[in-house]
Amino acid sequence: MVTVMRIMICDDDAVIRQSLLKMLKLAYTENNLPWEEPKCAASAEELLANISKGQTYDLIYLDIEMPGASGMEAAAQIRTHDRQVQFIFVTSHKDYVYDVFQVMP
Repeated sequence: MVTVMRIMICDDDAVIRQSLLKMLKLAYTENNLPWEEPKCAASAEELLANISKGQTYDLIYLDIEMPGASGMEAAAQIRTHDRQVQFIFVTSHKDYVYDVFQVMP
């Protein structure tokens, strides 16, 4: 039995969210993998609210710099109770490249 990966895309930029969705769908369909469209959140607060309601994810694409809570802050909170979820950080700022290791992406 093949399980479908539960994916979340969290980015304050709608264009980035749509681009990631498009790339993921293409990768899944080209490789004939079972597909469930990822959930999306426009802020770290929205992501954390979904998780506080019991939603779990296998993989989270997470923007580092967003208004309000940063992606790094959200990842640190998530990591305190979920050691299994994988993070892929999305950013246009190369200054953050080593900071992400604090939350084990």
